[in-house]
Amino acid sequence: MVEIYSNNDQKWRSQFFRKTDDLVKTGKQDAIKGFLLAVRECYLTQIENAKDSDFVPQRLNKLTGVTTTVNPLPSSV
Repeated sequence: MVEIYSNNDQKWRSQFFRKTDDLVKTGKQDAIKGFLLAVRECYLTQIENAKDSDFVPQRLNKLTGVTTTVNPLPSSV
């Protein structure tokens, strides 16, 4: 999926997420959760400068129920 859609949010929205939304509407969200998590990880590792706050990982987080937290950096002593 990442090779097909790259970092083009419009393609993700109009093609991938439209199909995914249809599966969620039919109650098949749990059946594809592992796949969606794998797509999220591939996006974050294969797209240059990808961040968890980008549209694609955020949307995948929402679909899978994943929440991300940012740990603060430890302060210097």
